[in-house]
Amino acid sequence: AKTFDEEKKVADKAPVDGISINDLNIGQVKEKIDKKVKYDYIVKVADFYYLKSAQTMKKKIINETGIKKVSIKEISNNNFRVFLGPFNNVELIKKAFNDMNIINFENLEVIRNEKNI
Repeated sequence: AKTFDEEKKVADKAPVDGISINDLNIGQVKEKIDKKVKYDYIVKVADFYYLKSAQTMKKKIINETGIKKVSIKEISNNNFRVFLGPFNNVELIKKAFNDMNIINFENLEVIRNEKNI
């Protein structure tokens, strides 16, 4: 412990003239990845704790709105997302929002999905 205390005293008193940072990545060429990215969109209706609740919401949407693109995705063990889509057209998203007005569901959210092709 005595040696550490002595080194600490020297370090505290040592003057600093400057700091230099060396880039260790110089000379490495980064490969350019040519990926085509395509997007589609889903309309998130709600997340449910129970699968049965999500299934009930899905049936209600199909029966009362006529929307056919209704799905359930398991996010985790106790998180099930009901969503409309996917859609690749703004007009279809707008139609889905309007169709959902029938059941007075207001907390809709548009989510963009990235798909590599």
